[in-house]
Amino acid sequence: MKLQAKKDYDYTKIKQNAKIAIDRKAEAARAKIATPGSIQSSVYREKLEEARNYLNGVEDDFVLLSAELEISKASDMEELANIIVTNFNNWKTRMAKIEKIRPSRKAMIDNCENDIHKIESLVTNTVFT
Repeated sequence: MKLQAKKDYDYTKIKQNAKIAIDRKAEAARAKIATPGSIQSSVYREKLEEARNYLNGVEDDFVLLSAELEISKASDMEELANIIVTNFNNWKTRMAKIEKIRPSRKAMIDNCENDIHKIESLVTNTVFT
């Protein structure tokens, strides 16, 4: 983020813009690990629910798991269900890292002294991986 230098800095505005830049970086990081589309997200939630139900011995048709198994490299329904649950847990861990960094970095900006270079550095050096 390159901030425009002026003789009289408006640090409230500079910090506000820096926090917006942090939010944009967080959103870009989220986009790298999420499939776009609310309908696809719903399908994933349903598939996760089916996987958990299957592993917990709940009787169901498991239509989404059955469809996935046909094209999956999994050898059976149990392996597929475990893969889906593991993938979800990995995704959740990565999202949690982003959600930990984002508000803490914004708080650092709020609490940063009024130094344009330090504020800019906080934004530039924020990495969501």
